Amino acid sequence: MQLQGGRLGRLLRRVWGEGAALWLTRADWEIGRGPAPALPGGGVVLDLAGVTRGAVEQNATIASAVAAMARARGARLIHVSSAAVYPGGPGLMDEDCAPDPPSSYGSAKLAAERVVQ
Repeated sequence: MQLQGGRLGRLLRRVWGEGAALWLTRADWEIGRGPAPALPGGGVVLDLAGVTRGAVEQNATIASAVAAMARARGARLIHVSSAAVYPGGPGLMDEDCAPDPPSSYGSAKLAAERVVQ
């Protein structure tokens, strides 16, 4: 199952197709503001949800709600974050780079990562 409604979700849906997963959009669940819809148990939840502009501080609340939904259904959670948690600049980043977000969006995504850890 994938929660999608943004750019990455639309791209994956185009590649994977309709039958590959149960796709949810913001119209199906206003994450963090209401109960999760009734979904089958088990499986994998690919969390692509988040706010990119405006009230980016909501990202931790959203991540927490998706993690709770996955846990309640006995599903594995894959939380997708953002390269914005790293300082950026020239050169390549790898798994050993320490997070050091230069923006409020990056800080909010890092907070979301910490919530699901």
